[in-house]
Amino acid sequence: MYCPKCKESFEEGSRRFCPTDGARLVSDTVHSANRQSGGGIFANLISKTEVSHDLDELLSDVPQFIITELDLAETASETDDIAGDFFEFEDIDPDNILDPIIEKPAPNESAEVRPTTRKIKLYEIPAGHVELGGGDQLAISAADFRADDPESFVGRTVKGRYYVTEFLGGEEGSFAFLADDKIIPERMVLVRILLLDEQTDEMTGGILDDELVALSHISHPNIARLIDSGQFKDRTRFLISEYVDALSVNDVLSIHGTVDVLRSARIIRQAAYALNEVHQEGIIHRDLRPENIIVAPGDSETDQATLVNFGASNGEPNEHNRAYKAPEVFDGRISTIAGDIFSLAVVAYEMLTGVLPFDNTTARAIVRSQYAGLAQLPTKIRPELPAAVDGVLARALSFDVAERYVKARDFGDAFYAALADVPETTLLA
Repeated sequence: MYCPKCKESFEEGSRRFCPTDGARLVSDTVHSANRQSGGGIFANLISKTEVSHDLDELLSDVPQFIITELDLAETASETDDIAGDFFEFEDIDPDNILDPIIEKPAPNESAEVRPTTRKIKLYEIPAGHVELGGGDQLAISAADFRADDPESFVGRTVKGRYYVTEFLGGEEGSFAFLADDKIIPERMVLVRILLLDEQTDEMTGGILDDELVALSHISHPNIARLIDSGQFKDRTRFLISEYVDALSVNDVLSIHGTVDVLRSARIIRQAAYALNEVHQEGIIHRDLRPENIIVAPGDSETDQATLVNFGASNGEPNEHNRAYKAPEVFDGRISTIAGDIFSLAVVAYEMLTGVLPFDNTTARAIVRSQYAGLAQLPTKIRPELPAAVDGVLARALSFDVAERYVKARDFGDAFYAALADVPETTLLA
């Protein structure tokens, strides 16, 4: 036996491995054959390839080439000649090779060519994603919002894309701004800053996050589309939504006092249909009031109602929205579909009569008035109204949730049918 590493020989069959280096021993017969063939220990397993054709050649027979400086010059010249047949090259000034933009004068001008550069602000690079769902995502510090000085937010850029141009106003729960979309020219968006963190519990916050995800997939002609959302580094929420440049129902009431009967019927039915759409996706508005229903002229000289500010409220009553809240909300229960229908019915009552259906002096007074029912039916305030509208609004404004309309669409159809003096079954057919 023979050790291929230490070259030591041992008695045949006495051991399998070398005691010195642990290498596997081979028989003297294999060792002798390898020495004669010039191969290694695996030479007997691999057959030697013979030259079988005159054109075959061994690697050692391939002539070696040495590249000289003259060869490189000639090769470069040939490459330039070939490329010149297909491409046109301009002379490049190595001093300006890093300039991103170079403005060239017209052929008949002799002005000096000066490179034009653009300064890039790192904190204004547009985000490549939509942040829906809050979570732990943090926004850029350059766009932080100060609630004590909201007008200072004008001139900031949100998410590197939306340049804030105008402060539209606000209240205790949110502030609204007009902004330009720097990616899509001539498009204005609404930036709404939400101050809900201190009032919103963890469960409600999770519900709002889920609704924003669902709302981002909804495209409806009577709903302002949600474009983007996120949080600043101090976890202040913001929403970016479609901007509708038109008067709100609140503006119309401020100007005219009431709204035309058929116009009210069309606006409320459109709003009810939009609500029905989002309710089917598990989304609640929570803040339906005249300010959040925008009315714009439509294509056929009819009004186009648009619901705005979805996801902008946690449902808590405040001095701005308490007149439109359902009684169960004052009792501490969460907002539901029935609550949205109740709020829309309050808006409908106010559009027809110019007054609110319940006492709005205090939250306690509102609940007592809601429990007692409508003190004045719409026809008592405006005798020219069809009598059927009294029953429709009384049902939608019922103190008991179970007595109200189950779907927003049902209320919209019933309200329209009553004001159009057409049997409800005609519209449902």
